[in-house]
Amino acid sequence: MYYIVLVPPNNAYTALLRAKRNIFSLTKMISSWSLPPIVPLFCSEELPVKKTEAELPSVPVDGILFNKVNIVNKQFVIESKNIKSFSEEVESVFDTRLIPLDFYGIHLLDPAEESGAEIKTIIESCLKDLPKSVLNWKTMSLEIISSELKFFANEGWWNKVYYKTVKELSFKKAVK
Repeated sequence: MYYIVLVPPNNAYTALLRAKRNIFSLTKMISSWSLPPIVPLFCSEELPVKKTEAELPSVPVDGILFNKVNIVNKQFVIESKNIKSFSEEVESVFDTRLIPLDFYGIHLLDPAEESGAEIKTIIESCLKDLPKSVLNWKTMSLEIISSELKFFANEGWWNKVYYKTVKELSFKKAVK
């Protein structure tokens, strides 16, 4: 299985990794530590191939803002309102049939591992002091990763995560 994911800039990656580590230390939920701070956009059975002349879209001038912790498609994420249209632009660059994952946010953990209202409170407490720049990506990269495992497919997927990066592509910076 192949996945197309957004990867934050280095400063955001480091800060979000630290926040995910804090979430793990407070919840002991392995799913919070199973994936790095990425935004899963699409999956595909075959290696996604970029159209020959196609270029990745520019990052929006105002960036991609992640601003609300929520359960989306059975996963805790930090949602972004403007990422759906951006992901549609990304999809148009590929010849391969892509299956949208419909998370539209930074993956945090799988609530199937353990439920309870206090999980969201713990997550929010671990994210509350993040600088705005960490949650507003004005630069980022796109990675195609491969894994034998279908992420998010069944309970316990977080115990078997192994993937490798197949390709990394950079987005153009937006010009005002």
